[in-house]
Amino acid sequence: MNIDLVKEIVEYLAKIAEPLATKGYELVLKQVQYLMIANTVGFIIGLAVIVSAIVLTINLFKDDEVEFGMISILFGLVGMIPFFTCGLYALNALINPEWMAIQLILKSIQ
Repeated sequence: MNIDLVKEIVEYLAKIAEPLATKGYELVLKQVQYLMIANTVGFIIGLAVIVSAIVLTINLFKDDEVEFGMISILFGLVGMIPFFTCGLYALNALINPEWMAIQLILKSIQ
């Protein structure tokens, strides 16, 4: 095989692959934006659960209903799970979406 022919084949493949890779990266960035929005919604839901649990706990402890107050505290602790996990993921995607896109690409390869 001729070395010039190999160079032409490599250049042709590079010409084809570059627009496809660019389009793929743009699609992954859109996926990162979607995940950021979805995790922001999860963060807001977690925040709403925590605030409602705090209000419920204050009202129940005012009425000396300690048993139900403990349940509402547990309810608030459960609300912290999406609050922190979704909040940190959304913050990470907001601060550095390119890195999140690279992570998604690497996860899809594995």
